[in-house]
Amino acid sequence: MRTQGNRSISRILAYFVISTSVILTGTIFCPSVQADQLVDEEGMKCLHDAIQQKQLRGAFKQLCKMADHDCGYSQCLLGIMYEKGLGAKKNIDRAIEWYRKAAEKGLADAQFRLGQLYYIGEDVKRDPKEAAKWLNKAAEQGVAEAQYYIGRMHLKGDGVPRDLKKAKRWLHLAADRGIADAKVLLSQSQSAKETIHTAKKIGRAIKKRHEESMRLYGQTLENTEMSWKGYADIVNSLNQAAAASSSK
Repeated sequence: MRTQGNRSISRILAYFVISTSVILTGTIFCPSVQADQLVDEEGMKCLHDAIQQKQLRGAFKQLCKMADHDCGYSQCLLGIMYEKGLGAKKNIDRAIEWYRKAAEKGLADAQFRLGQLYYIGEDVKRDPKEAAKWLNKAAEQGVAEAQYYIGRMHLKGDGVPRDLKKAKRWLHLAADRGIADAKVLLSQSQSAKETIHTAKKIGRAIKKRHEESMRLYGQTLENTEMSWKGYADIVNSLNQAAAASSSK
C-alpha cells in the first residue's frame, strides 16, 4: 500500500515539474512578451531623438505606438501632448483618457495631472471630488504639488471634508519639498478663518503661477518616477516646447 502511494505521489510530482517547466519555457520564449519589451526600449530611444530634434509630430506618433502596448509612462506623455497641443491638435478629452489609463496603473505623474485638470477646471468642467481622488493618490506617492493642493482642499472643505489637521499635515509635507504657497498658508494659519481667506486669495493666483508650479513639480519627478530612466527629462522637454509655442 505504501509503495503504491509513493508511486502515485511520484507521478503527481513528476507531472507537476513537467507542467511547470512547459509553462516557464513558454513564458521565457514567448515572442509577444519580447516584442513588447523591445518596443519600449527602442521606442524610448526614438522618442528621445525625436524630441531633441524638435520633431514633435514624430514623437507623438512614437508615443501612440508605445501607449498602445500598454506602457503607462507613454500613456501619460501622450496625455501631455494632447493637453498642450504638441505634435497633435489640442484635445483635453483625449488627454484625460490617456491620463486616466496611466493613473489607474498607479503612475503618480498621471494621477497629479488628472487631478489638477479637474481641480483648476479651466479646460474641463471643475470636479473637486474627482480632483481630490487623484490628487490624494499622487500626494501619497510624494508629489509635492499634489500635497499642496490636497492640503488647500482640506482647508476649504473643497471636494473633501474640511479637516484642519489633515490640511496642516499635507501642507507641511509640501512646504518641506519647497512649495512656497504651502509655506504661506502655514505661516498665516493662526486661525481657521484667516487660513481659509488666504487659501482663497492664493487660489485666484493659481493660473498665473502654473508654469512655476510645474517647474517645482518637475523637481519631484526624479523621486517619484524612477522606473523609466529619462522620463523627467522628456517631461521637461515637453514643458519647454509648450512654453516656446505659447510665446509665439
